Amino acid sequence: MKWWGWGAEGEAPDFDCKPHLWRYIIKELRLQSAPQKRSPPPREDEVALPPPNTNAAFAAAMAKNGIKLHDDKLQRLQHCAGKSFRDLWHARRGKPPCAPDAVAYPQSDAEVAALIAAAQDNDVALIPFGGGSNIAGCLTPFDAKKRALISLDMTKMNRLLSINESAQTAIMQAGALGGVLEQQLNERGWTFGHFPDSFLHSTLGGWIATRSAGMQSDEYGCIENLIAGLKVQTPAGEWRVRPHPRSAAAANMKEIVIGSEGTFGVITEAVIKIRRKPEHKNFYGYFFPDFAAGLQAVRESVQRGEQPLISRLSDYNRTALSFAFRDDVKGGALKKMFASLAKSYLSKARGVNFAKCCIMITAFEGGAKECRAKFRAADKIFRKHGGVFAGSAPGESFAKSKFDFPHIRDYLWDYGIYADVSETATPWHNAENLRARALQALQQTFKSRNLDGWCGCHLSHSYRDGASLYFSFAFKHDDNADNLAHYFAIKKAVQDSFMQNGGTLSHHHAVGTDHAPWLEEDISPMGVAVLGGIKSQADPRGIMNPGKLRPLTFDNWRATIPAEQ
Repeated sequence: MKWWGWGAEGEAPDFDCKPHLWRYIIKELRLQSAPQKRSPPPREDEVALPPPNTNAAFAAAMAKNGIKLHDDKLQRLQHCAGKSFRDLWHARRGKPPCAPDAVAYPQSDAEVAALIAAAQDNDVALIPFGGGSNIAGCLTPFDAKKRALISLDMTKMNRLLSINESAQTAIMQAGALGGVLEQQLNERGWTFGHFPDSFLHSTLGGWIATRSAGMQSDEYGCIENLIAGLKVQTPAGEWRVRPHPRSAAAANMKEIVIGSEGTFGVITEAVIKIRRKPEHKNFYGYFFPDFAAGLQAVRESVQRGEQPLISRLSDYNRTALSFAFRDDVKGGALKKMFASLAKSYLSKARGVNFAKCCIMITAFEGGAKECRAKFRAADKIFRKHGGVFAGSAPGESFAKSKFDFPHIRDYLWDYGIYADVSETATPWHNAENLRARALQALQQTFKSRNLDGWCGCHLSHSYRDGASLYFSFAFKHDDNADNLAHYFAIKKAVQDSFMQNGGTLSHHHAVGTDHAPWLEEDISPMGVAVLGGIKSQADPRGIMNPGKLRPLTFDNWRATIPAEQ
């Protein structure tokens, strides 16, 4: 795992095969030419970590239980934070403001319970750690109150324990990374079907703790729809949520654990809902004349129960970026000629305006006959709203590179271009209004700070009553100002626009530290108080991921957030 960027060491798309990308960036950010690399990540030996804060009594308890604590520099560095913009800002400057004092890799519920008991007895703070991919500050140490801080890396607890074929459920240890989980199920003919952008680098427990949503949520549902039961080790004891199809026994305990961000305890096991691995999965593309037409097409398909597995609709800016991100056409002059002819046909015969169009990626899965029937039903709706079928090429290109796009942030950062995202959810009737207001807020912030910036939006998840809007933005390094201050102003502008125009503070990136200034406004003061009450019962000494799921003022959020020393 990279401590300075996305994904594993040595893993990234080959950006040299994307000749259109820099042409697009130069035009949009008004550059004279492609910039030179200016800020490559530092070497490990150039990074200065705070000195470790050792708790001898806790270390002795771990030794007694046979649990090894890893306190070498690389382990601490890899677990010092997640992948939020601010996390990477500090990492890439070689000065993380905080880091765990040691890392533990528990391999059983008993070891997790022993770690929690010893931490509670010796006043040590614990942060559960999955893949480290969170981009909202959920792993950023905060409010440790001078205590030793231990990162609990859960990835050794990654086994499929059992499958109940009758109920179509499986018991899975929560430390399984997405690829590890899916491989174990696929080998037995099953799938979980949850594919967030972070799939390769995030864990089942992380998905649950942050209320994740996957690319196939239109058909499979989000993580809360895919979990039947849970096991959580808390400072107050083991918390089990039994896997019943439904229960009227008081509040839904499962929903309390989902989205809890490690503040109540450590999720060690989940009963997950699984399906038979589909025979086919077919990807396609459509072009819409504008985003509003695409929105209506997706809404009608969902409300009529005829939505595809995926309906990923991009506005024009996001569409143009997708075109620029594509690999160069391989196969020589003949293949390039056919690609050019296809584009010419869509433009002249089908009326696609490539200067304004919005692309939608769709997918259908099941048996061959089932896929055809699903496609025909959705296709009829999409054409009704002005959609032009673009064939399988756009969809297959998306399927091939669907986990590559997050790497673009690291690549651009090397050249002094900063990028990030914010996402929200809103009812259908407000979706186009919220999109316009949020983009306007971003553009006005760029202008007010004299920045050359870019922003775009895509619809990523759909429901009967509304959808998720996902905003991406980027700006060029400013030699004459504090670029982190620029980022805070931009992030505040887009999050404020969500709150002021009928959106949620987040749809699937959770709260962490980076969304905490808007938490109380979103869930109400009473909601914050209820969370605090649960926290005090499950974790009376406040050792579990301290400082999370509680409001912050904007000034406190904007300030550098280290663990208190």
